[in-house]
Amino acid sequence: MRPLKPLFRGNLESLFGFLTTSRYLLSCNCTSLTYNRVLNRVSLCGCRVRKQTPSRNVIFYVGDRVEGTDNSEIERLSQPKNIASILVSKLGPSVNAWIIEPSHYKSSFACYENLLPSLTPSGEPEGYNPKGLPAARSTLSLLQNCLAQVSTRLSLESLPSQRERVAVGKQAESNRANGTFLNAHGFATTLLGNISPRSKKCPQTSVFGFSKGGVVLNQLLAELTHLEDLEGKVSIKKNWLNRSVSKSAKFEGSLRTLDGSDDKVKDVSNGAPLLPFTVEEFLRGIAEVHYVDVGLNRAGAYQTDAHVLEGLATAARAREGGLLVAFHGTPRQWCDSGRSWVVNEKDICIDRLQDAASRHGVAAKLRVAQTMYFPHRKASLQMHFEIIEAMIVSSS
Repeated sequence: MRPLKPLFRGNLESLFGFLTTSRYLLSCNCTSLTYNRVLNRVSLCGCRVRKQTPSRNVIFYVGDRVEGTDNSEIERLSQPKNIASILVSKLGPSVNAWIIEPSHYKSSFACYENLLPSLTPSGEPEGYNPKGLPAARSTLSLLQNCLAQVSTRLSLESLPSQRERVAVGKQAESNRANGTFLNAHGFATTLLGNISPRSKKCPQTSVFGFSKGGVVLNQLLAELTHLEDLEGKVSIKKNWLNRSVSKSAKFEGSLRTLDGSDDKVKDVSNGAPLLPFTVEEFLRGIAEVHYVDVGLNRAGAYQTDAHVLEGLATAARAREGGLLVAFHGTPRQWCDSGRSWVVNEKDICIDRLQDAASRHGVAAKLRVAQTMYFPHRKASLQMHFEIIEAMIVSSS
Protein backbone atom coordinates (compact mmCIF):
# COMPACT_ATOMS: atom_id res chain seq x y z
CA MET A 1 0.00 0.00 0.00
CA ARG A 2 1.41 3.38 -0.91
CA PRO A 3 1.86 5.95 1.89
CA LEU A 4 -1.28 7.81 2.90
CA LYS A 5 -1.22 11.52 2.12
CA PRO A 6 -2.85 13.84 4.66
CA LEU A 7 -5.04 16.46 3.06
CA PHE A 8 -4.09 19.09 5.64
CA ARG A 9 -0.77 19.84 7.23
CA GLY A 10 0.37 22.19 9.96
CA ASN A 11 -1.15 23.03 13.31
CA LEU A 12 -4.40 21.19 13.99
CA GLU A 13 -6.02 24.29 15.45
CA SER A 14 -5.86 26.00 12.05
CA LEU A 15 -7.42 23.20 10.01
CA PHE A 16 -11.00 24.44 10.12
CA GLY A 17 -11.08 26.97 12.93
CA PHE A 18 -13.54 24.59 14.56
CA LEU A 19 -11.47 22.88 17.23
CA THR A 20 -12.21 23.17 20.90
CA THR A 21 -10.16 21.93 23.83
CA SER A 22 -12.07 18.65 23.84
CA ARG A 23 -12.79 17.87 20.18
CA TYR A 24 -10.95 17.80 16.88
CA LEU A 25 -12.18 17.91 13.30
CA LEU A 26 -9.90 17.06 10.42
CA SER A 27 -9.88 15.44 7.01
CA CYS A 28 -7.61 12.84 5.46
CA ASN A 29 -7.13 11.38 2.01
CA CYS A 30 -7.29 7.63 2.64
CA THR A 31 -6.96 4.44 0.69
CA SER A 32 -8.74 1.20 1.47
CA LEU A 33 -6.83 -2.05 1.68
CA THR A 34 -8.60 -3.56 -1.33
CA TYR A 35 -8.30 -0.45 -3.51
CA ASN A 36 -4.92 0.92 -2.53
CA ARG A 37 -4.73 3.22 -5.55
CA VAL A 38 -8.11 4.80 -4.92
CA LEU A 39 -8.40 7.73 -2.52
CA ASN A 40 -11.46 8.75 -0.53
CA ARG A 41 -11.58 11.89 1.55
CA VAL A 42 -12.66 11.05 5.10
CA SER A 43 -13.51 13.70 7.69
CA LEU A 44 -13.63 12.82 11.38
CA CYS A 45 -15.09 14.77 14.26
CA GLY A 46 -14.15 13.14 17.57
CA CYS A 47 -12.88 13.68 21.07
CA ARG A 48 -9.25 14.69 21.46
CA VAL A 49 -8.85 12.84 24.76
CA ARG A 50 -11.19 10.05 25.77
CA LYS A 51 -11.17 7.76 28.78
CA GLN A 52 -13.68 5.40 27.23
CA THR A 53 -14.71 4.27 23.79
CA PRO A 54 -17.15 6.47 21.84
CA SER A 55 -20.82 5.81 22.45
CA ARG A 56 -21.35 5.37 18.74
CA ASN A 57 -19.61 5.64 15.37
CA VAL A 58 -21.69 7.67 12.93
CA ILE A 59 -20.81 7.28 9.25
CA PHE A 60 -22.26 9.65 6.65
CA TYR A 61 -21.89 9.02 2.90
CA VAL A 62 -22.32 12.20 0.85
CA GLY A 63 -23.99 12.55 -2.54
CA ASP A 64 -23.28 14.32 -5.81
CA ARG A 65 -21.30 17.53 -5.74
CA VAL A 66 -23.24 20.77 -6.11
CA GLU A 67 -21.34 23.89 -7.12
CA GLY A 68 -22.09 27.36 -8.38
CA THR A 69 -25.50 27.72 -6.76
CA ASP A 70 -24.72 31.07 -5.10
CA ASN A 71 -26.82 29.76 -2.22
CA SER A 72 -25.08 30.12 1.13
CA GLU A 73 -27.27 27.47 2.82
CA ILE A 74 -26.49 24.85 0.19
CA GLU A 75 -22.80 25.69 0.36
CA ARG A 76 -22.80 25.50 4.17
CA LEU A 77 -24.60 22.17 4.27
CA SER A 78 -22.36 20.73 1.56
CA GLN A 79 -19.23 21.06 3.68
CA PRO A 80 -18.12 17.87 5.47
CA LYS A 81 -16.97 19.84 8.52
CA ASN A 82 -20.46 21.32 8.93
CA ILE A 83 -22.19 17.98 8.41
CA ALA A 84 -19.93 16.44 11.06
CA SER A 85 -20.68 19.17 13.59
CA ILE A 86 -24.44 18.85 12.92
CA LEU A 87 -24.33 15.10 13.55
CA VAL A 88 -22.42 15.59 16.79
CA SER A 89 -24.88 18.27 17.95
CA LYS A 90 -27.79 15.89 17.29
CA LEU A 91 -26.30 12.65 18.60
CA GLY A 92 -24.23 13.90 21.50
CA PRO A 93 -20.60 14.79 22.23
CA SER A 94 -19.55 11.20 22.84
CA VAL A 95 -19.99 10.08 19.22
CA ASN A 96 -17.33 9.93 16.54
CA ALA A 97 -18.75 11.32 13.29
CA TRP A 98 -17.13 10.20 10.04
CA ILE A 99 -17.96 11.84 6.69
CA ILE A 100 -16.97 9.74 3.67
CA GLU A 101 -16.75 11.31 0.23
CA PRO A 102 -16.61 9.28 -3.00
CA SER A 103 -13.34 8.19 -4.54
CA HIS A 104 -13.93 10.57 -7.42
CA TYR A 105 -16.52 12.69 -9.18
CA LYS A 106 -17.43 12.34 -12.85
CA SER A 107 -18.22 15.97 -13.51
CA SER A 108 -20.48 16.52 -10.47
CA PHE A 109 -21.57 12.89 -10.11
CA ALA A 110 -20.36 10.93 -7.09
CA CYS A 111 -18.66 7.62 -7.92
CA TYR A 112 -18.15 5.20 -5.02
CA GLU A 113 -16.14 2.81 -7.17
CA ASN A 114 -14.36 1.13 -4.26
CA LEU A 115 -17.54 0.54 -2.25
CA LEU A 116 -19.83 -0.83 -4.96
CA PRO A 117 -19.10 -3.72 -7.33
CA SER A 118 -20.20 -2.12 -10.59
CA LEU A 119 -21.09 1.43 -11.62
CA THR A 120 -22.16 3.33 -14.70
CA PRO A 121 -19.77 6.08 -15.87
CA SER A 122 -21.82 8.61 -13.88
CA GLY A 123 -21.72 6.55 -10.67
CA GLU A 124 -25.11 4.83 -10.62
CA PRO A 125 -24.99 1.24 -9.35
CA GLU A 126 -25.50 -1.56 -11.86
CA GLY A 127 -26.49 -3.90 -9.06
CA TYR A 128 -25.75 -4.73 -5.44
CA ASN A 129 -23.69 -7.92 -5.56
CA PRO A 130 -22.53 -8.60 -1.97
CA LYS A 131 -19.73 -11.01 -2.88
CA GLY A 132 -16.53 -9.95 -1.14
CA LEU A 133 -18.39 -7.45 1.08
CA PRO A 134 -16.82 -4.46 -0.75
CA ALA A 135 -18.74 -1.65 0.96
CA ALA A 136 -18.14 -2.93 4.49
CA ARG A 137 -14.55 -3.93 3.80
CA SER A 138 -13.57 -0.64 2.17
CA THR A 139 -15.46 1.51 4.68
CA LEU A 140 -13.80 -0.12 7.67
CA SER A 141 -10.38 0.06 6.04
CA LEU A 142 -10.88 3.77 5.27
CA LEU A 143 -11.85 4.50 8.87
CA GLN A 144 -8.92 2.56 10.25
CA ASN A 145 -6.51 4.37 7.93
CA CYS A 146 -8.01 7.72 8.87
CA LEU A 147 -7.72 6.86 12.55
CA ALA A 148 -4.05 6.03 12.06
CA GLN A 149 -3.52 9.47 10.52
CA VAL A 150 -5.44 11.13 13.34
CA SER A 151 -3.31 9.31 15.89
CA THR A 152 -0.12 10.48 14.19
CA ARG A 153 -1.24 14.09 13.94
CA LEU A 154 -2.41 14.30 17.52
CA SER A 155 0.84 12.68 18.63
CA LEU A 156 2.87 15.31 16.80
CA GLU A 157 0.73 18.10 18.25
CA SER A 158 1.29 16.96 21.82
CA LEU A 159 4.82 15.54 21.91
CA PRO A 160 5.86 15.66 25.59
CA SER A 161 9.04 17.16 26.93
CA GLN A 162 11.81 14.91 28.25
CA ARG A 163 10.54 15.41 31.82
CA GLU A 164 6.98 14.59 30.79
CA ARG A 165 8.15 11.46 28.97
CA VAL A 166 9.84 10.22 32.13
CA ALA A 167 6.69 10.90 34.18
CA VAL A 168 4.48 9.17 31.62
CA GLY A 169 6.85 6.22 31.58
CA LYS A 170 6.60 5.84 35.34
CA GLN A 171 2.84 6.18 35.22
CA ALA A 172 2.66 3.57 32.48
CA GLU A 173 4.46 1.07 34.66
CA SER A 174 1.94 1.56 37.46
CA ASN A 175 -0.95 1.38 35.04
CA ARG A 176 0.17 -2.00 33.75
CA ALA A 177 -1.18 -3.52 36.94
CA ASN A 178 -4.76 -2.65 35.96
CA GLY A 179 -4.19 -3.06 32.25
CA THR A 180 -4.59 0.48 30.93
CA PHE A 181 -2.19 2.73 29.08
CA LEU A 182 -2.62 6.27 27.75
CA ASN A 183 -1.16 6.40 24.26
CA ALA A 184 0.78 9.41 23.05
CA HIS A 185 -2.19 10.41 20.91
CA GLY A 186 -4.40 10.71 23.96
CA PHE A 187 -6.66 7.67 23.69
CA ALA A 188 -6.96 5.52 26.78
CA THR A 189 -6.50 1.91 25.73
CA THR A 190 -6.41 -1.44 27.44
CA LEU A 191 -3.29 -3.53 27.11
CA LEU A 192 -3.82 -6.44 24.75
CA GLY A 193 -2.29 -8.95 27.12
CA ASN A 194 -4.90 -8.26 29.80
CA ILE A 195 -8.06 -8.73 27.80
CA SER A 196 -9.35 -11.43 25.50
CA PRO A 197 -10.41 -10.31 21.99
CA ARG A 198 -14.01 -11.45 22.44
CA SER A 199 -14.45 -9.56 25.73
CA LYS A 200 -13.93 -6.23 24.02
CA LYS A 201 -17.13 -4.53 22.93
CA CYS A 202 -17.00 -2.10 20.03
CA PRO A 203 -19.35 0.86 19.91
CA GLN A 204 -22.38 0.45 17.67
CA THR A 205 -22.55 2.10 14.27
CA SER A 206 -25.17 4.31 12.63
CA VAL A 207 -24.88 4.75 8.86
CA PHE A 208 -26.37 7.67 6.93
CA GLY A 209 -26.65 7.88 3.16
CA PHE A 210 -27.47 11.31 1.78
CA SER A 211 -28.89 11.66 -1.72
CA LYS A 212 -26.74 9.46 -3.97
CA GLY A 213 -24.84 8.26 -0.91
CA GLY A 214 -27.84 6.03 -0.26
CA VAL A 215 -26.49 3.54 -2.80
CA VAL A 216 -23.79 2.62 -0.27
CA LEU A 217 -26.51 1.79 2.26
CA ASN A 218 -28.18 -0.48 -0.30
CA GLN A 219 -24.89 -2.30 -0.77
CA LEU A 220 -24.30 -2.58 2.99
CA LEU A 221 -27.75 -4.11 3.51
CA ALA A 222 -27.06 -6.65 0.77
CA GLU A 223 -23.76 -7.51 2.46
CA LEU A 224 -25.37 -7.78 5.88
CA THR A 225 -27.85 -10.36 4.62
CA HIS A 226 -25.09 -12.13 2.68
CA LEU A 227 -23.09 -12.46 5.88
CA GLU A 228 -26.14 -13.94 7.61
CA ASP A 229 -26.45 -16.44 4.75
CA LEU A 230 -22.78 -17.41 4.95
CA GLU A 231 -22.86 -17.91 8.69
CA GLY A 232 -26.13 -19.81 8.46
CA LYS A 233 -24.56 -22.30 6.06
CA VAL A 234 -21.50 -22.71 8.23
CA SER A 235 -23.53 -23.11 11.41
CA ILE A 236 -25.31 -26.23 10.19
CA LYS A 237 -22.07 -28.07 9.53
CA LYS A 238 -21.17 -30.88 11.89
CA ASN A 239 -19.26 -29.80 15.00
CA TRP A 240 -19.65 -26.09 14.20
CA LEU A 241 -19.76 -25.16 17.87
CA ASN A 242 -16.75 -27.37 18.62
CA ARG A 243 -14.41 -26.20 15.92
CA SER A 244 -10.81 -25.73 16.87
CA VAL A 245 -9.48 -22.28 17.67
CA SER A 246 -7.29 -22.42 14.60
CA LYS A 247 -10.27 -22.97 12.29
CA SER A 248 -12.21 -20.20 13.99
CA ALA A 249 -9.28 -17.86 13.60
CA LYS A 250 -9.01 -18.80 9.94
CA PHE A 251 -12.68 -17.93 9.33
CA GLU A 252 -12.41 -14.63 11.15
CA GLY A 253 -9.15 -13.82 9.42
CA SER A 254 -10.88 -14.05 6.06
CA LEU A 255 -13.01 -11.09 7.12
CA ARG A 256 -10.15 -9.04 8.54
CA THR A 257 -9.40 -5.77 6.78
CA LEU A 258 -5.95 -5.10 8.17
CA ASP A 259 -2.95 -7.37 8.42
CA GLY A 260 -2.05 -6.00 11.83
CA SER A 261 1.12 -4.29 10.62
CA ASP A 262 0.00 -0.77 11.49
CA ASP A 263 0.80 -0.32 15.17
CA LYS A 264 -1.10 2.95 15.45
CA VAL A 265 -4.33 1.24 14.41
CA LYS A 266 -3.54 -1.82 16.51
CA ASP A 267 -2.97 0.26 19.63
CA VAL A 268 -6.41 1.77 19.30
CA SER A 269 -8.46 -1.11 17.95
CA ASN A 270 -6.85 -3.76 20.14
CA GLY A 271 -7.19 -1.68 23.30
CA ALA A 272 -10.40 0.13 24.13
CA PRO A 273 -11.78 -0.37 20.62
CA LEU A 274 -12.76 2.78 18.78
CA LEU A 275 -13.54 0.77 15.65
CA PRO A 276 -14.38 -2.84 14.83
CA PHE A 277 -11.39 -4.90 13.78
CA THR A 278 -13.12 -7.25 11.32
CA VAL A 279 -15.70 -6.80 8.60
CA GLU A 280 -17.93 -9.23 10.47
CA GLU A 281 -17.84 -7.04 13.57
CA PHE A 282 -18.48 -3.93 11.50
CA LEU A 283 -21.59 -5.36 9.84
CA ARG A 284 -22.90 -6.87 13.07
CA GLY A 285 -22.38 -3.53 14.80
CA ILE A 286 -24.69 -1.58 12.48
CA ALA A 287 -27.64 -0.61 14.65
CA GLU A 288 -29.22 2.15 12.57
CA VAL A 289 -29.57 2.81 8.84
CA HIS A 290 -30.75 6.27 7.76
CA TYR A 291 -31.77 7.07 4.20
CA VAL A 292 -31.56 10.87 3.92
CA ASP A 293 -33.46 12.26 0.91
CA VAL A 294 -32.09 9.52 -1.29
CA GLY A 295 -32.59 9.60 -5.04
CA LEU A 296 -31.09 8.54 -8.38
CA ASN A 297 -31.64 9.38 -12.01
CA ARG A 298 -32.40 5.70 -12.65
CA ALA A 299 -33.79 2.76 -10.70
CA GLY A 300 -31.85 1.57 -7.66
CA ALA A 301 -32.22 4.43 -5.21
CA TYR A 302 -33.51 2.10 -2.46
CA GLN A 303 -32.88 -1.54 -1.63
CA THR A 304 -35.88 -3.53 -2.86
CA ASP A 305 -34.47 -7.06 -3.09
CA ALA A 306 -36.92 -9.29 -1.20
CA HIS A 307 -34.24 -11.72 -0.01
CA VAL A 308 -32.03 -8.91 1.31
CA LEU A 309 -34.87 -7.26 3.22
CA GLU A 310 -36.04 -10.63 4.55
CA GLY A 311 -32.54 -11.28 5.86
CA LEU A 312 -32.60 -8.07 7.88
CA ALA A 313 -35.26 -9.61 10.12
CA THR A 314 -32.81 -12.37 11.01
CA ALA A 315 -30.03 -9.85 11.51
CA ALA A 316 -32.23 -7.71 13.76
CA ARG A 317 -33.06 -10.67 15.99
CA ALA A 318 -29.36 -11.23 16.71
CA ARG A 319 -28.80 -7.64 17.81
CA GLU A 320 -29.27 -6.70 21.43
CA GLY A 321 -30.98 -3.44 20.52
CA GLY A 322 -32.42 -4.59 17.21
CA LEU A 323 -32.06 -2.71 13.93
CA LEU A 324 -33.62 0.61 12.89
CA VAL A 325 -34.12 1.49 9.23
CA ALA A 326 -35.26 5.12 8.94
CA PHE A 327 -36.37 7.03 5.85
CA HIS A 328 -36.04 10.82 5.82
CA GLY A 329 -37.37 12.60 2.73
CA THR A 330 -38.52 15.87 1.20
CA PRO A 331 -40.81 16.78 -1.71
CA ARG A 332 -37.62 17.19 -3.75
CA GLN A 333 -37.28 13.40 -3.96
CA TRP A 334 -40.56 11.87 -2.83
CA CYS A 335 -42.86 14.11 -4.90
CA ASP A 336 -40.90 14.24 -8.15
CA SER A 337 -43.32 13.10 -10.86
CA GLY A 338 -40.46 12.92 -13.33
CA ARG A 339 -38.71 10.29 -11.18
CA SER A 340 -41.64 8.38 -9.74
CA TRP A 341 -39.47 5.29 -9.21
CA VAL A 342 -37.80 6.98 -6.23
CA VAL A 343 -40.90 7.07 -4.03
CA ASN A 344 -42.14 3.75 -5.44
CA GLU A 345 -38.89 2.04 -4.43
CA LYS A 346 -39.06 3.65 -1.02
CA ASP A 347 -42.58 2.33 -0.48
CA ILE A 348 -41.62 -1.17 -1.65
CA CYS A 349 -38.64 -1.19 0.70
CA ILE A 350 -40.76 -0.13 3.68
CA ASP A 351 -43.57 -2.60 2.91
CA ARG A 352 -41.18 -5.53 2.59
CA LEU A 353 -39.30 -4.62 5.76
CA GLN A 354 -42.52 -4.37 7.77
CA ASP A 355 -43.85 -7.60 6.28
CA ALA A 356 -40.62 -9.46 7.12
CA ALA A 357 -40.62 -8.12 10.67
CA SER A 358 -44.24 -9.20 11.15
CA ARG A 359 -43.78 -12.71 9.74
CA HIS A 360 -40.63 -13.35 11.75
CA GLY A 361 -42.17 -11.96 14.92
CA VAL A 362 -39.43 -9.38 15.32
CA ALA A 363 -41.43 -6.18 14.89
CA ALA A 364 -39.92 -4.88 18.12
CA LYS A 365 -36.44 -5.70 16.85
CA LEU A 366 -36.65 -4.58 13.20
CA ARG A 367 -38.02 -1.05 13.44
CA VAL A 368 -39.00 1.00 10.42
CA ALA A 369 -39.66 4.74 10.47
CA GLN A 370 -40.29 7.38 7.82
CA THR A 371 -40.59 11.15 8.05
CA MET A 372 -41.45 13.72 5.41
CA TYR A 373 -39.83 17.12 5.99
CA PHE A 374 -41.06 20.45 4.61
CA PRO A 375 -44.26 18.83 3.20
CA HIS A 376 -45.96 22.15 2.46
CA ARG A 377 -43.03 23.77 0.70
CA LYS A 378 -42.34 23.76 -3.00
CA ALA A 379 -39.64 21.26 -3.93
CA SER A 380 -36.21 22.86 -4.15
CA LEU A 381 -32.52 22.04 -4.06
CA GLN A 382 -32.16 24.02 -0.84
CA MET A 383 -34.62 21.81 1.08
CA HIS A 384 -32.69 18.79 -0.20
CA PHE A 385 -29.71 20.01 1.83
CA GLU A 386 -31.69 21.52 4.69
CA ILE A 387 -32.92 18.06 5.66
CA ILE A 388 -29.41 17.32 6.99
CA GLU A 389 -30.01 19.89 9.70
CA ALA A 390 -33.74 19.23 10.09
CA MET A 391 -33.75 15.43 10.30
CA ILE A 392 -34.89 13.94 13.58
CA VAL A 393 -32.55 11.34 15.06
CA SER A 394 -32.25 9.87 18.52
CA SER A 395 -29.14 10.32 20.66
CA SER A 396 -29.91 7.19 22.70
